[in-house]
Amino acid sequence: MKHDPKIPFRVDGVDQLWGHCEDGYSAVAGFNNLEDAISFARELTEVAIEEVGSFEKWNGMGYAGLVYDSTGTLLWDGVKEYQKMYKKGS
Repeated sequence: MKHDPKIPFRVDGVDQLWGHCEDGYSAVAGFNNLEDAISFARELTEVAIEEVGSFEKWNGMGYAGLVYDSTGTLLWDGVKEYQKMYKKGS
């Protein structure tokens, strides 16, 4: 997926069921600061978890937010973040 140098941070959604392949991605929004981008990506991930009813059902199958910088470097990954959070809570 092409990254726009004029957009400092981009939030994508990924469907974990499709893995990290082109069909499973969608560009959602652009942001000027990292905090806003992560907040939005976190909200996408939390809504997806709520929609399936539990973390266990979502984990590995649901939709999650990803944050990239303008060069295409992944800065925040909703899948990894929420897996860590739920492991801590167990």
